[in-house]
Amino acid sequence: MKQVRLTSKQINIIKEIAEEIFGKNSKVYIFGSRTDLSKKGGDIDILILTENLVDKFKKKLKFTAKLYKKLGEQKIDVIITDNPKNEIEETAVKTGVKI
Repeated sequence: MKQVRLTSKQINIIKEIAEEIFGKNSKVYIFGSRTDLSKKGGDIDILILTENLVDKFKKKLKFTAKLYKKLGEQKIDVIITDNPKNEIEETAVKTGVKI
């Protein structure tokens, strides 16, 4: 797997919470500055690819709240989609790292 600037513990937390909220068939991508090993800091950009879009906004809030609780408050951007439809979503899937 391509590396990202997250610890294995952070990756596992993100995956576990995504599976809990969006289901086992969801796919999680880290994209943006955290995929560039030469950089420091930066927000955590997450794209979740899922068919489970019922109550999408509520699930996004729950997901983000659980991440804050487990990872500490930091800048986290979350995109949830069932099919990448715009340039940001397409780029996240193409250049991001599936965890």
